[in-house]
Amino acid sequence: MMKTPLILSAAAAMLLCSMPADAQTVVRETTTTAAQPVEPVEIAGTVTEFSPDTVMVRTQESAAPVRYAFSKETEYVDDTGNRVTREVVKSGAPVTLRYIKDGDRMIVNRVIVHKTVPVAPEAVTTQKTTTTTTTTEGRHERDRDKDHDRDRDKDRLRDRDKN
Repeated sequence: MMKTPLILSAAAAMLLCSMPADAQTVVRETTTTAAQPVEPVEIAGTVTEFSPDTVMVRTQESAAPVRYAFSKETEYVDDTGNRVTREVVKSGAPVTLRYIKDGDRMIVNRVIVHKTVPVAPEAVTTQKTTTTTTTTEGRHERDRDKDHDRDRDKDRLRDRDKN
């Protein structure tokens, strides 16, 4: 029976020795901020490339086209807000994209496809020029013909006078 109190005393001594002399309390604080809602941005431009996952759009403000990514929730609408199929988005189509920035990516949640205004072909003016060339007989030939006519007239007069 003597062993039990001895074992308990040894365990208590070990427990006391294992505790630091100056006990410290560590307090950790973490601050979390609620994620601010990201406001979508809208840009208007012309589609230069289109794939199932991305679209490249050139705007008037940017000389180089910018890549935007689609999500599963991306909606496609026309100017009046009616849903359209994504097949209407083609290279050269005027669009407005509503997107949010997620790190380095710009994720499109709405594509507004604008109607293309047919451009009338430039008026073609045809100018038709007609050139008329008139040739005149040379002086020598003209004088010869006059001389011939005069001689003939003289012959007629002589013939008339003879009769």
